[in-house]
Amino acid sequence: MMHPIRSKDALLKLMLIFMLLWISISGCGSKKPVKIGFIASMSGRVADLGIAGLDAVQMLIEKENETGGIHGRRIQLVIKDDRHDPEVAGQAAQDLIRQGVAAVIGPMTSQMAMAITPVLNHHRILCVAPTVSTEALSGIDDYFLRISHAVRANTSVSAEYQIRSGDMTRVGVVYDVGNRSYAESWLDNFKALFVQGGGQIVST
Repeated sequence: MMHPIRSKDALLKLMLIFMLLWISISGCGSKKPVKIGFIASMSGRVADLGIAGLDAVQMLIEKENETGGIHGRRIQLVIKDDRHDPEVAGQAAQDLIRQGVAAVIGPMTSQMAMAITPVLNHHRILCVAPTVSTEALSGIDDYFLRISHAVRANTSVSAEYQIRSGDMTRVGVVYDVGNRSYAESWLDNFKALFVQGGGQIVST
């Protein structure tokens, strides 16, 4: 079984490599800055995730620019706060497209990814998401790439562990409808594996 990337620094470096390869392949001879968009929740109840992601991306871009950027072109980060609101996220994606970004990093939650992916796909803008794991975006030929495992890999580990423990075979579930695409995808996958292994969901 594949093991998830455990180092956040390694994960973000890999994400940036995807971006740089894409831009190098699709770029021209211009010396203008390369614009990369960043969308995440930097205000509201999941702001800690978005701010942490932004800090890491800014640090990596600064390092890349110190060594000459991409073929001599500096990287310019264009930042948008999706406020963890699908409508705001969709508008942010449109704004980034109008500003001419070559690719987008983010968002950080599955619910926001569901909102912006159709917009970015329509304009053929590469989107690399560090932490999105909903199965709803799996197995599709599009411009969305994820760095973390999809939800099924995580739920299988959790369900198997609880069944093996022998003392956690009856569970109650509380999930967050504010990130429904992730939470319901997680629950559906966990429930199927947990029940198949002899577990019981006593309440949801």
